[in-house]
Amino acid sequence: MSVAAIRRSFAVVHYLQLHGEARFTDFVRLLTPISRTALSHLLTSLEEVGELERNGRFYRLAPTASCVSGSERAIYALPPALKSQTNAIIERAASRCGHSCALFARVGASTMKIMDEHNLDTPHWPFGPVGCEWPLVPFHGFARVLLAYAPEYVARECYRRWAPYLLPNPRVRIAATEDAFLAELAKVRRHAYAIEYKDEVAPLMRVALPVTLPEHGELRFSVGIVAKFVYLLEVDSCLGSLRDAARELADVLKGRVPLSLTDALDPADGAATWTDVPFLASDQGAAVAAVA
Repeated sequence: MSVAAIRRSFAVVHYLQLHGEARFTDFVRLLTPISRTALSHLLTSLEEVGELERNGRFYRLAPTASCVSGSERAIYALPPALKSQTNAIIERAASRCGHSCALFARVGASTMKIMDEHNLDTPHWPFGPVGCEWPLVPFHGFARVLLAYAPEYVARECYRRWAPYLLPNPRVRIAATEDAFLAELAKVRRHAYAIEYKDEVAPLMRVALPVTLPEHGELRFSVGIVAKFVYLLEVDSCLGSLRDAARELADVLKGRVPLSLTDALDPADGAATWTDVPFLASDQGAAVAAVA
């Protein structure tokens, strides 16, 4: 599955979150330009991985969808006062590295969201707009650092969900087996950063580091850069600046971000459930909004 297909997948899911159900023709208009054959393959794939279900001519979100909205989900959105501080750090890191920089958060069992970004002028590769939500796709550099510190069952589920569609794609580098993927995540934890390097239209590299907030237990934030027309030799020159940014972001976010609805295993049947954790107090009243 290509990056374009992943973007389209989330456009479909977000549309259904807003409208409840939709027909094939609604998605044709939503995703124009797209061929009917490509759209049919996309919707079939989303049904196969449990995101959509079909009832006659109408599609809706399946009960197993990873992006189900409601009281079970809390989606981060940085308030302006807090975002002004994180953005200054990200802008400084981008200037030092010479590449666009962003802050991501894991916002669900299998999704992440752009919390803040600073894009440099062309020809630098830009991040999507703040608020853009992505699945934790196993090859994606920012997803890999979040998966490396997530519970093992989350990493396994993401691999099983996406591997059948990513493995046949020669442009996507992904471990051939689930155990090999877990070994790669262990290496990410040892090195304390994740790297993705591939050749799409031009050499593209992502380097991501954890932003650790001790009170959260699991890793919820990562910071990193996306670089175009670069090679692996540039990694070392970026890591110092990104480590500084990760420490600064941790200092800014510490105690000012509510603990999200965190996932845990239900001992009764081993299924993923959600446990509500109270918000943290903030010295300036800056809390992250939970968007239903």
